[in-house]
Amino acid sequence: MAEAQVINVDLADVWAETSRKTLLRTLSWGDEVAVTRRTNTSIEIELKQFIEAEDGSITPRLVKGHIVPRKSSGVKIGEVLVPKSENKVLRVNFVDVQQGDGSVIESPSGQIILVDGGDNQLFARYLAGRFTDTTLNEPKPIECILVSHGDADHFVGLPEIFKSETNKNPRKRLFMQPNRIYHNGIVKRPSKRNGKSLPEKELLGPTKKVGDDLFLVGLVDNLLAVPDAEMNVPFKTWKKALAKYHKRAPLEFKRLQFGDDDAFDFLADEGIRIEVLGPVTIDISGKPALKFLGEPPMGPRVDGDRRAGGEGSLGFAHYQRTLDHFPPGLWQCQLSVCRRSERRGRACAGKEASGRRPQP
Repeated sequence: MAEAQVINVDLADVWAETSRKTLLRTLSWGDEVAVTRRTNTSIEIELKQFIEAEDGSITPRLVKGHIVPRKSSGVKIGEVLVPKSENKVLRVNFVDVQQGDGSVIESPSGQIILVDGGDNQLFARYLAGRFTDTTLNEPKPIECILVSHGDADHFVGLPEIFKSETNKNPRKRLFMQPNRIYHNGIVKRPSKRNGKSLPEKELLGPTKKVGDDLFLVGLVDNLLAVPDAEMNVPFKTWKKALAKYHKRAPLEFKRLQFGDDDAFDFLADEGIRIEVLGPVTIDISGKPALKFLGEPPMGPRVDGDRRAGGEGSLGFAHYQRTLDHFPPGLWQCQLSVCRRSERRGRACAGKEASGRRPQP
């Protein structure tokens, strides 16, 4: 029976034969493998090769390969792998969804967080290929789905995961069961009412004016509690999928704001801490509120985006209030540390950079 292990060196080449003639692929630190046989000089493993068919489709095929360290590398065969229970790698995969964002965070113990999902079926296809052999009775547990904001190109791809359950091709199906749904509390409304287009200020829910500023005061926690009539089509589609998941097992809904770090306490036992840095709300008449987006003021930009806080509902005003919570110069310091780390990684190129020896 194959034994689950993880790669414990920076890189490990997998060969079709122990003579190291045909390279199958290169694995990285933290990649999981199934070990079928060991000798004093090599490790036989099972892995998936992805074969492109004539019609352009990609089919996974289970093959056997061999990890055979070179003597000159100084890596002992017993150093290449560690048991899965000893894995210390936090994996983050950024998926090519063409438009928007979609990423997967996997903790060392295998807890999964999905962040956004693009606006098409690519994210669902990726997940179905990664988490195989799921069924309605044995779905893939997802600890948290985090939707950064309600622009279609960031979450329309998530209902595609639910739709994949009925795909005619079993390889394109993913049955999952989320435990938590986190979001920023803003629900987009229909763009028209009685056949007439609505002004922008009415598309994000109830508002209240304080002085010269307009604030969103209709932030919600439970998306299932919002009437369909107050949702645009993408939100209604997402709500429908969430209702199905909720019927199978209760979902926890939470609107995140600055300081809600305890929302990720489910990772605490693994020594992982996540800080929630936004959005930053203010209290208006006892309700959390976000300042309505407007045109950013003239002046320096943090990045090249026309709205200096990035896309969607965070915008310049909320981004600026987030900056106000931190000492001056913090962001510049973080950028400097990153640059120094990059130079160090390139210079060390192996053992000193990561604490493990590379497998050439």
